[in-house]
Amino acid sequence: MKALALSFLLLGTVQASACAVCFQGNHARKAYLATTGALIGLPVVIIGGFVIAIRRRMK
Repeated sequence: MKALALSFLLLGTVQASACAVCFQGNHARKAYLATTGALIGLPVVIIGGFVIAIRRRMK
């Protein structure tokens, strides 16, 4: 288990260069980061909304 956690930590430090087109211009980089942030934040907001709705119904 420790080896798996260590491998994830080491992989997190490697820069991902899977898409060479994404970072050719500054505008594309901002769009990529904004899209990534939105796609990470959307499920958090949805799950948070469900938790709040369930808590309000339980009261």
